Amino acid sequence: MIEQLTRVGHIATMHLYGAALLLADRAFGHPRARAWRAMRRQAGLSDWAVARPPGSVVWFHCASLGEYEQARPVMAAVRTSHPQFAFLLTFFSPSGHEPLIRKKPDFWRHESDWLSALPLDTPRSVRPFMAALDGRIALFATVKYEVWPVLLKALGPVPKAIFAAHIPSGHWLTRRWATGYRATWRRFDAVLVQTPDSVLRLAACGISGAEAMGDPRADRVLDIASTAQSFPGLLAWCSGHFTVVAGSTWPAEETALLADPPERLVLVPHDLSANHLGQIKQQLLARRHEHLFTSAAGGAAVVAPNDDVQVVVVDEMGWLAGLYALADAAVVGGGWGVGIHNTLEPAAHGVPVVTGPNISRFQEALGLRDNGALRVAQQPEDLRREWEAFAPAAGDQAKAFVRSSRGSAERIAKRLEQIM
Repeated sequence: MIEQLTRVGHIATMHLYGAALLLADRAFGHPRARAWRAMRRQAGLSDWAVARPPGSVVWFHCASLGEYEQARPVMAAVRTSHPQFAFLLTFFSPSGHEPLIRKKPDFWRHESDWLSALPLDTPRSVRPFMAALDGRIALFATVKYEVWPVLLKALGPVPKAIFAAHIPSGHWLTRRWATGYRATWRRFDAVLVQTPDSVLRLAACGISGAEAMGDPRADRVLDIASTAQSFPGLLAWCSGHFTVVAGSTWPAEETALLADPPERLVLVPHDLSANHLGQIKQQLLARRHEHLFTSAAGGAAVVAPNDDVQVVVVDEMGWLAGLYALADAAVVGGGWGVGIHNTLEPAAHGVPVVTGPNISRFQEALGLRDNGALRVAQQPEDLRREWEAFAPAAGDQAKAFVRSSRGSAERIAKRLEQIM
């Protein structure tokens, strides 16, 4: 009864969400609302599915690009072991869908694979989507927190798993009002979480049988670190100078860093819009910091700043994971907003990390902090004090933490294979 009431409330919320996006698109031309609706008008799923034999599709679902980075090494491991399966990859957000439309990953985008948007979680939207896939799904695997009650019920007897989940202390799933959602979690045949603490928290709220498998993103960032683009011009510019690479920054970090920059600052903003980059340039000019923007200087891969340049702003996408190799310390943005960005990328290079205080939902950040490889600045103006406080071994501790989770993707893939 409680699960049914939760389902009714959930469906009503989904309808309101869809209506809000429709209004934001049509009335205000909101670009993200427009992109969210456009990705759900993609045609071709039925034609693709009808060509797939029964039980031949492994379906992975991610909220957005960050979750895809966790799913990617698991997908690669499943493909290596079972090349006969076709992959269906769905996203809820255009922030994951659009980059993969533009650049198809070589390792899994065979002709037999398909990329799609997840339907809105209402019976009216889920029903035709599932009808197209009827009898063809061998496994449904979702990442981290993407648990959709209508979809999970519609999957019926299809084997279902969630992996890379993390349940921090006080997570909403553990609260009294979430009883119906906990029933939905019990529909999974495998619940694979990052840490033993998450296993215990789920058991305490009636979700038993969870297994600690680590974070598969560790495999991904170690692979990226080993194959990352090199930057000889920037490396020469950094040599002999204390260098901070500030990645995915928001205004809180940017204002503090530009007020008191280190000897060398590589700034990689989260927002690359012309308006925001203009605001950064105004701050640089007002403070008379010698600087350059990589897109105007030939690109990050070839730029070679003069010695008098103190700040390099990387106003291009796709370079951040490799740029962290230049750093003596990294600042990872988002800690004074909704949450931090990827702290494992700098750690994989052996670079200690400073963030803002909003890290409680991020197991990897908590682990790095406990390992002495991450420090939290309570206020943006404290960033310098925190990176100057790192012990000499902090970089080695950062890399050791990431390497301790190596092999997680392979373990998860083997467990998924067991329930197929």
